[in-house]
Amino acid sequence: SARTGDFSSAFRLIEQAKQDGFQLDKVTWSAVLSPCRHYRNREAAETAFYELQKSNPSEDSLAAAYVVMGDVYRACGDEASTE
Repeated sequence: SARTGDFSSAFRLIEQAKQDGFQLDKVTWSAVLSPCRHYRNREAAETAFYELQKSNPSEDSLAAAYVVMGDVYRACGDEASTE
């Protein structure tokens, strides 16, 4: 799972859920996005952030996601993306 740094398994599970007709929401994508800063996985973070934006999150959820993305960019050494 994403919480343990196994993002490929998390994305496979998400793809299977989509194929099975499940509607993925902001909770799903936030659960993937959050550990990305710890594991410094920018690619997974950007995918989760993009999908979270498409899920019509509340303003608070979206603001929190922007903060996490800033943390991910900093953790990955990409200060320019946080400006």
